[in-house]
Amino acid sequence: MKAISFGKSQNLIGILREPDGSKSEVIAILWNTGICTRIGPNRFNVEIAEALANQGIASFRFDLGQLGDSLNQSDEVKFIERNQNDLKAAFDQLEAEYGYQKFLLIGICSSAIDAFHAAVRDTRVQGLVMVDTFAYATPRFKRSYVSERLFKTMSWKRLMSRKAKEWTGEWEKTRAEAEAGDNFEGEWPEQVDAEKGLGELIDRKIPMFVAYTGGFQHVYGYETQFLEMFPNLEFNDTLSLSFHPKADHLFTLLEDRQLFLDSLRKWTKQNFANISTANTPQRRSLQDVLREIESFEAARVALEFHAKSMTYGELTSQARNLAGYLQSQTEENESLIGLCLDRSFELISSILGILKAGKTYLPLDPHYPSERLETMIQIARCKTVLCHRRHADIYRNLGLKVFIWEDIASELAVKTFPLNAVHSEIHSPAYVIFTSGSTGTPKGVVLGHGALTELLDWHKERYPAEHPKTVQFTPISFDVSFQEILSCLHLGGTLTLIEEELRLDPIALLELMIEAKTERIFLPFVALQFLSEAAVTLKL
Repeated sequence: MKAISFGKSQNLIGILREPDGSKSEVIAILWNTGICTRIGPNRFNVEIAEALANQGIASFRFDLGQLGDSLNQSDEVKFIERNQNDLKAAFDQLEAEYGYQKFLLIGICSSAIDAFHAAVRDTRVQGLVMVDTFAYATPRFKRSYVSERLFKTMSWKRLMSRKAKEWTGEWEKTRAEAEAGDNFEGEWPEQVDAEKGLGELIDRKIPMFVAYTGGFQHVYGYETQFLEMFPNLEFNDTLSLSFHPKADHLFTLLEDRQLFLDSLRKWTKQNFANISTANTPQRRSLQDVLREIESFEAARVALEFHAKSMTYGELTSQARNLAGYLQSQTEENESLIGLCLDRSFELISSILGILKAGKTYLPLDPHYPSERLETMIQIARCKTVLCHRRHADIYRNLGLKVFIWEDIASELAVKTFPLNAVHSEIHSPAYVIFTSGSTGTPKGVVLGHGALTELLDWHKERYPAEHPKTVQFTPISFDVSFQEILSCLHLGGTLTLIEEELRLDPIALLELMIEAKTERIFLPFVALQFLSEAAVTLKL
């Protein structure tokens, strides 16, 4: 990715993202306007660009003049014309400097209106995506709109309030003030002009993807309304229409957003099949990550604890042998293994071994009250537990199959257990984590191989430290523990284990970090505050 300045006075700022190893014929253009500039954390355009990159499609996303990082140097007063000038500047820059001559415009709400106008004006536009764009009332929409509000007291109150303002002349003043202020919906074209423009796009055989959300239910109420708005047009195969009545305007809920992105991917694949997808990453599972960890130099130090160390060779060998043991001692349908080990080398090798065996681990913190552990086991329907001997009685009393580490370790030291090949799907469960239960009964959440592998791959790309030294701070009952353990080992780093008591002593923890030459630690804000205060105390 690279930042680009462009425009009349180099006043516009954008981000160009090109696929590695291939050149796409079409580049997608996204820009911020309307409500999208006010809801930064959603990063919707960023996620769309990432989805396109995985299909081998380049993208360019930028801020319009006077929004975000861009400055307004245009003398144009009209909102639509100013935006069109900025879009044309983007087209011209991408063509002149990077050779792109075909553009796919993706607009949401206000930017959907911009995209429509630009597509009609500029023949370099080869595809159009509009989300919550212009909408016009149809007979069916009017009937539904009235019937839904006919017996609602609030609807009548709003109507009477509006009529009262019309009688007093206040309504025109209110409308004028609204039009002079923010206008998130942009300037919709007249319906006849929208029909004419769509007709021109159909004649040019421009593929169009049009989506509406529940956030537009005040103007768009059913899936086929778009078709009924333009009864004189024959879209044939140029239009893909998508309706998401449960989604909000920016697909804030991840489930809704994923459905939209899946629909968009399908549409781009159908309409831009000639685009290179050679660099599309394959969906991987944690089995792939574990094989990468096994490939590291055997003599490299993987774990440190109490002045002792365990190499990658020793760690992966123990994990593989444990995996073979678990396969030999459990049925195939015994997929969930409760894990109740104190901080130790075997805790880390057991996490790897359970995953290597194709099983799922359930962290059971030995410091939890027995009642909470029992509740978690019942909810998760766990039948098997791997624990240290001192914790075994808790689980034997629950009628579970209990593997005691001290006994297993003796067997693993003298016998090699064959490991059957495992193929984990991206949706295969890796571990089950429980919420704190502060608002009631703890709830279990299942984390799958695909999501966790993508997290580790992202971490490796975003923070590419070479053999990082990381402190294993988080208890395994919190899901950050997976990230700090596996992201360290995935990079061939050294994981420093600490006693539970040391976690609660910021001065001692800081001294250990200095001694161990720690480069990374994952901390909640409160712990970071304590650690900072300890640094002040030690005058570091």
